Amino acid sequence: MQVRPIVTFVMFLVCWNHSLIGVSQGQTKRRDFSGSWMLDETKEKPIRHGGSSRTPKNLEIAHHEPEIRIVQKIKDNGTDRLEELVYYTDGRGELNVSASTATGKEKVKSHTQWEKDRLLVKYSIRWQLPGDIMYFDVEETWELTADGKVLIHTTKLGNPQSAFHKSLVLPEVMEVTRRFYERVSAEK
Repeated sequence: MQVRPIVTFVMFLVCWNHSLIGVSQGQTKRRDFSGSWMLDETKEKPIRHGGSSRTPKNLEIAHHEPEIRIVQKIKDNGTDRLEELVYYTDGRGELNVSASTATGKEKVKSHTQWEKDRLLVKYSIRWQLPGDIMYFDVEETWELTADGKVLIHTTKLGNPQSAFHKSLVLPEVMEVTRRFYERVSAEK
């Protein structure tokens, strides 16, 4: 029996496997959102509505995988307040306040994951309306431009469903808002 060719072949397979692991790890390297960000109000793209007074003007992001902490400075009815969001990219889920809810202050259960180099956050919200209750699916994406100087936050409000009017026909995507935040400084 020839042991040497078998050992050589096994060593080749081990080395080849390690090189593939290195390639796959390089492909999953995530963009770092850490730093201070300021809303560029000239580029905000609300579609189908006039924007929100609760839009965060400044963001402080600490990104340490799998945790991403975002502290938002929001001007709400003339009063500044800070709001912290925490996302876990490993899919465990989180409970955060959502600006997409009726008052912008209710907590929702969300699930976060990477989709290539975009952060994808999904959750559902409930709006109490006169004579009805509406349910919506919300999908938020966070992504950096190629140069890393602009953070784009897109929110899609879709799949509307009425609790009482089952025959109500609404468009699948109700609203899309895109906000552009310019990097003020990187995390220290």
